[in-house]
Amino acid sequence: MKQLIVWGTLDPVAAYLLAKIEDVTTRKQAEELAQTYYQYISERETEANEHLNAINIKNWVEQSFSSVERHLPLPKPSNQINVNLLKDFSKAASKNWRVVPVEIGDDIQWFDLAGFPLAICQKPEKWQSDFLNTYDFMLDAENRFVSSKIYV
Repeated sequence: MKQLIVWGTLDPVAAYLLAKIEDVTTRKQAEELAQTYYQYISERETEANEHLNAINIKNWVEQSFSSVERHLPLPKPSNQINVNLLKDFSKAASKNWRVVPVEIGDDIQWFDLAGFPLAICQKPEKWQSDFLNTYDFMLDAENRFVSSKIYV
């Protein structure tokens, strides 16, 4: 869903291509290439639910574009970013929240997916705005840090 929103396409394969392959630069180009994937997967996989399995898409992209370098940011975000909480989580059923970074000056505010600010911190030294497109972030409210994990 994240890539569909970021890249403005309804085709998940096209969104993945736009996110991961540097030479794919337009939605039209990505959607045309996605048709190649659908033909490929329909010849190999009989169950329709497997056509949009993220692992199948990833494997096809890596196989089809092995000579193309994947676009991943260097350096990577810190594994743990200490934050100050903006909400009281003492009565919350869950202590872990998926969050999205929003840069505001020298700070990063961490919003949940509904748009509520949950935490804030100073922007880490090697922070890149593109991390939003290539990493998922989780707020550990109990330990007051945000962790990062590469997005499929």
